Amino acid sequence: MRIKRREVLLFLITFFLFILFNSILLSQNKRLRKPILIRDDRTKGGDIPKDEVFKLDPKKSKKNVEVGKYYLKHKKYDAAIVRFMDAIKYNPKNHEAKYLLIKSLFKKGNFTEVFQIGNGYLKQDIPKKFKKKIAKFVEKSKKYLKKNGEEKKLDKGKVSIDSIN
Repeated sequence: MRIKRREVLLFLITFFLFILFNSILLSQNKRLRKPILIRDDRTKGGDIPKDEVFKLDPKKSKKNVEVGKYYLKHKKYDAAIVRFMDAIKYNPKNHEAKYLLIKSLFKKGNFTEVFQIGNGYLKQDIPKKFKKKIAKFVEKSKKYLKKNGEEKKLDKGKVSIDSIN
């Protein structure tokens, strides 16, 4: 059987176009993929090693917030808390990470931590938008702690929502 030159040329062109379009589609899919979820010991309740050093890195902070949001959305609060804490360590001025940390602690049910950490954040200089949201969680946790008779855990340095406006 004799293969014509035109058929070979047509086959090569279609093969080249197939490879080209697949590479374009793969490169677009990489941008649309979900965040990479790295399982490490800290998401299982372990502490952060004391010798681990965090250098200021806004890119890593942003990535940790992105992955933390994914965990928060899927109700994996322990993993989200670890990610938001790492984000804050990489960039202490990341106010969104502070707010999301408080939110994930609240959703997990750690009302004492929400109250204590939230009050600490409210004393800092953060934008009003985040301050109001954090104050709401602090007030809700305060009400819960009072309702359950855990008033000992409340600090004297109280910050109310009204004092922010």
